[in-house]
Amino acid sequence: MKFVASELNLIQKHLDPNGTKWLEYDSLLSHIMGIPQKKFTPQPLNKLATLVDEKGWMASHFKDAIAKRGSQVEVKMDLALLTKQLMALSSTTGLKVPFSFSEPEAKMVFSYITKSDRIASGATVLVSDVVEAVMQALKALCVERMQSSLTRAKVPLLDLMKKRCKG
Repeated sequence: MKFVASELNLIQKHLDPNGTKWLEYDSLLSHIMGIPQKKFTPQPLNKLATLVDEKGWMASHFKDAIAKRGSQVEVKMDLALLTKQLMALSSTTGLKVPFSFSEPEAKMVFSYITKSDRIASGATVLVSDVVEAVMQALKALCVERMQSSLTRAKVPLLDLMKKRCKG
């Protein structure tokens, strides 16, 4: 498989975001295998995932927070409505760190879900797609926490499992 120079630069940018020449193959392979990685999730989705985590919300709670309550029909949102609903989450109370969400962040979420850099007028996203993207980001956040805990433990995972699963 041969790549053009611009494709190689793009791949290197994602595998080596800090320019250290240390490519992050583990993260990429994990992501390809279906284990979500925070590094490959847009920052605004990570922000929403952190909010969901701090509030202890399930997917249904987050859906209720951004969609019309009690709606049995799948809700479609254009960019303006999604921006309004996500910015309304800024009034969420009881958080360790105050939460705020901006219009450019909402646009990044919309673009990520629609997989398009340009947003056509009339383009919409399903609320369930937004919820699914945030829940994937939450999984990535949990995977990162687990990886950092294992790294700090400095004990092989097998030893930790033997210790916890006696029997």
